[in-house]
Amino acid sequence: FDGRGGRSEEGSTAHIAKVLSIPVVLVVNAEAMTRSVGAIVKGFAAFDPGVHIPGVIFNRVGSERHTGILRDALAGTGVRVLGGIPDEKGVRLPERHLGLVSREEMEEKRWRDFVERLAVLVERYVDIDGLLSILPVAGSSATSKGRSGCGRKVRIAVARDRAFCFYYQENLDILRRYGGEIVFFSPLEDRSLPGDISGIYLGGGYPELFAGELSSNRSMMEDIKSACLDGICVYAECGGLMYLGEGLVDLKGREYTMVGVFPWLSKMLKKRVRLGYREVRMKRGCPFLKAGSIIRGHEFHYSEISPPSGVKMVYEVLEGGNQEGYLLNNTLASYIHLHFASNPAFAEGFVRKCKEV
Repeated sequence: FDGRGGRSEEGSTAHIAKVLSIPVVLVVNAEAMTRSVGAIVKGFAAFDPGVHIPGVIFNRVGSERHTGILRDALAGTGVRVLGGIPDEKGVRLPERHLGLVSREEMEEKRWRDFVERLAVLVERYVDIDGLLSILPVAGSSATSKGRSGCGRKVRIAVARDRAFCFYYQENLDILRRYGGEIVFFSPLEDRSLPGDISGIYLGGGYPELFAGELSSNRSMMEDIKSACLDGICVYAECGGLMYLGEGLVDLKGREYTMVGVFPWLSKMLKKRVRLGYREVRMKRGCPFLKAGSIIRGHEFHYSEISPPSGVKMVYEVLEGGNQEGYLLNNTLASYIHLHFASNPAFAEGFVRKCKEV
């Protein structure tokens, strides 16, 4: 039920389940729990009558006997126990700031071993037939809103590697729908941008963990800076915003030179700076979306930038009214990860502007 706030269900799993009219299988961390789990599951099942929770899978159980106790605790709740997965210490992804270690940073063999071990656990301890029996029958997928792009396609270079790995897949799909041809590149490994591009998308990720490698790749940074100054369309969010600044300071106080399009220094902090959903109203001057338009996204970062004096800002963040969305030529940078599906006109405008310049 966690979503936009304490009184709103927007953005929560429950909200999505209601919109799509599908049931929810609850996964409960049952470590060191017995009868109390019945109260928790019953509370989830009864909290919102509009959300159907027919089954539960317990995680981190201590033994088969423990699973039996948990099953007994749910008697009379109307929620079916679909299994109990034991606490396997070796089957965990390491955590750090911003979440789990990403797939891009794991060796292929390590990733496959991890997935295969999970598969064995699920097959052994989860009632797969029971799970399938309560899931809805797959039907035709809903069509996405928005017109399909027409005319010539434009090549959009999208940064994707260990340093830049946070993207909504739907954002890329929507760019393609409006005529964008996605070409992936690596600011870490490649020496220059892909050829014949009309736009650049620098997503979020962990530039602070690879600042030395990014900084040493001078030819790539010079290529990107030249593209920005020449007026090519560029959209950068969070990690991309940090990369486009003058420099980056890590937690040990070491400073690394970055691309230098914007006059700020990004500095890593030990405590989280921002986390939450954001709703943005466009101000006059945004090259990709008309003034007054609303678009949504999220913000989650442990860094802050020095005050960017003299930089135009084209976002009004409705929660708090602060100004954001830094603009230079056709380069737009922000800490906010926009979700294009909340207003596909942004992606359409980005592709259209790519064709114009």
